[in-house]
Amino acid sequence: MIRLAVLGIDATEVEAFLAASAPREQGCFLLLREGRGAVGRRLIAVDPILPPQDAWEVKGPDQLRPSARWISAAVSKAVQGNAGLLFVHAHPDPAHPPTLSPTDVEAMRALAAAIGPILDGPFGAAVVHPRGWAASLWLDGSLVPVDRITAIGRTIRWLSPLPVAPDEDGDLDARQRDALGRAHNALRALTVAVVGVGGLGSPIAEQLVRMGVRGVTVVDSDVLDTPSNLRRVFGARSTDLRPASPLRKVDVVGRHLDEVGLETNVARIFGDVRTETAFRYLLDADVVVTATDTHSSRVVAAQSSTNSPLLTSSPSSTSGSARARSRTEISRALPPRSGSSRLPRRACGVGERSQRT
Repeated sequence: MIRLAVLGIDATEVEAFLAASAPREQGCFLLLREGRGAVGRRLIAVDPILPPQDAWEVKGPDQLRPSARWISAAVSKAVQGNAGLLFVHAHPDPAHPPTLSPTDVEAMRALAAAIGPILDGPFGAAVVHPRGWAASLWLDGSLVPVDRITAIGRTIRWLSPLPVAPDEDGDLDARQRDALGRAHNALRALTVAVVGVGGLGSPIAEQLVRMGVRGVTVVDSDVLDTPSNLRRVFGARSTDLRPASPLRKVDVVGRHLDEVGLETNVARIFGDVRTETAFRYLLDADVVVTATDTHSSRVVAAQSSTNSPLLTSSPSSTSGSARARSRTEISRALPPRSGSSRLPRRACGVGERSQRT
């Protein structure tokens, strides 16, 4: 899956800027960075680059073409920021397609071929339509549709059209659908990572499954090695205590979640979240919940939430909270593409924080 996240304040700024020119088309660039999850791609768009007075060679109700001078300026800013570019423009007329039109595709292919080799990051194009956002990423000589677009901050705001939950579970979901309305559809589409599945994380994981989220990823490096785990870990049985070969907590909790018998996909990641391998699985999640009792693992989980709210629910904290990400944190949070199995210091929160949150 290809996910695109736009910082919430930037998404609001871009939408207002584009709407001010309606019914004429308008556009801008954003810096674009890419993180590789374990199975998918994570795109982060920040810092709108608004057009100057001489930005357009062509600008009309149905056509928009940026000038070579403005393209050059945007590329220079991207290169300075070690980033790629996302070109965003409006289709303000509801009769226009809610995706890139054939004219858009032709223009973006030409632009990608020209500037793609210069950029230090990916190139993509997005359309803002009355029915939502749509985007494509330039990969291997073609534009590949982005599966999901969200605005991130203290909450998730869906920019691409919200998926509709299947109707075959009508009786199962009836009361929740009545209570939550459209939020039920968003909930059913989410993948949530739970870091730490002990006495706090295991009941959270079970509740997520019962609420009907699309997927739950449980991450923990601990084993079921003491009798006290039977009191705390949901799904643990007395027969699970095996001093000679203790079971992994992710396997015990994962087995229990599967036995609930609902359709949620449960992924078990046995490992320390402070390693790159486990960290990448968090990039494939829409929401990250931390339920660990160590500060360093919570900090690393926080750095992974470049794409989503982070819910901190740890025994040492007085209450849960959802964090909004800042631009500086986002630029520091993506892990290395390969190499060290341990995350660098920048992925552990070292560095100056942005004043804008």
